[in-house]
Amino acid sequence: PEGCACVANAPIAAAFRSLEKFEVSVQCDDDASEERHFNSEALLYSRAAAVAAGVPFPLSQWMPLGKSGFVARAAASLPFFGPFRALQAYQILSSGSCEALAKFESGRPPTGSDNALRLKNEAGRSMGSAPEKRQLGKVFGLGAKTAIDLVEAAGRFDGLTPVRSVPSLLQSPQHLAKLGGDKRAGSLLASLRHFDELQEPVSEAEALEMRRHVLSVVRSHHSARAGERRDCPPPPAGGGPCRCCWHADFMG
Repeated sequence: PEGCACVANAPIAAAFRSLEKFEVSVQCDDDASEERHFNSEALLYSRAAAVAAGVPFPLSQWMPLGKSGFVARAAASLPFFGPFRALQAYQILSSGSCEALAKFESGRPPTGSDNALRLKNEAGRSMGSAPEKRQLGKVFGLGAKTAIDLVEAAGRFDGLTPVRSVPSLLQSPQHLAKLGGDKRAGSLLASLRHFDELQEPVSEAEALEMRRHVLSVVRSHHSARAGERRDCPPPPAGGGPCRCCWHADFMG
């Protein structure tokens, strides 16, 4: 319906989702601290994005209150919105972005709710170079931690030249060797060479067609390994796994 939050508040929700992804890109899912086993900043942005997408009225209706009035109203009215998150929502509605998002997008460390520059997280991971880490983390088979180590020349890449882009990684035999050598060469090289294509959005119909092809290949491979045809369809949602066909190997 007209004025529905999923439309009017979409820019806020989208910005918070992007911030969530940037936090994961620079810290990983668990932020590597001994005290916490999850990325609390990413979780808070995820919650704020869900709230913005679910509010049944446009948050812009509070803009006439001015910055301080908007922040006070949003912080008091919305779950998971403290003054800092409310201020970010105000900035997004005012300019289309907020300070933290602008800094992440430009590769700079963001400022926290305590107004201090977040140069590193509690585990000592740099909060900079977020775009490069986020891009490399999208490569199929790499993930956030490997992307961080590539950009920072850390871990198994210690002593090597930092890698800051997919083309640079594709052209570095030393880094590719560290990533698994011949064992993973085929799948990794394919995901690197077709990186741009793999980032393109797909429709639901296209996604279902891709899934059908993947299942077909998996069935074929498992039939060959088992020496018999294992082509029962996957169980329906909520159904138990079949014990005699290809997906039993995955389901137990």
